[in-house]
Amino acid sequence: MRPSDLQHRRTIRIGSWFCVLFLAFLSLLPSNLEIRTGAPDELEHFLAYFVAAVLFGLSYTRKPLLVAVALVSISVLLEALQAFSPGRSVRLHDVWFSGAGAISGVVAASIVVRWRFRLLCSKQISSRP
Repeated sequence: MRPSDLQHRRTIRIGSWFCVLFLAFLSLLPSNLEIRTGAPDELEHFLAYFVAAVLFGLSYTRKPLLVAVALVSISVLLEALQAFSPGRSVRLHDVWFSGAGAISGVVAASIVVRWRFRLLCSKQISSRP
């Protein structure tokens, strides 16, 4: 792995962990401080976990199953913890969309990683004398 690749992966890894911390922050805010985009709730959940999963999937390329399980587990945990946040409620419906976003994001990242690997392999083969 080239040093620049390692630096890119490290930067994406930091971004992915920041994303999870931000998800936790937004999930546990009291309802009167909730930040909404105006999009449907299901879409917000899906996209939030999709983005986090893509970042994790690109930075932990050899562990897609672990990334998916971890993010789905985090979505369950954060949804359950909302029971202790003033004005918030626990909704299984939200967990389904968060989990779907996490799994879709891991699949998308895996496709990108495999595509990039094949591209690099084909360049190496074609550059041989």
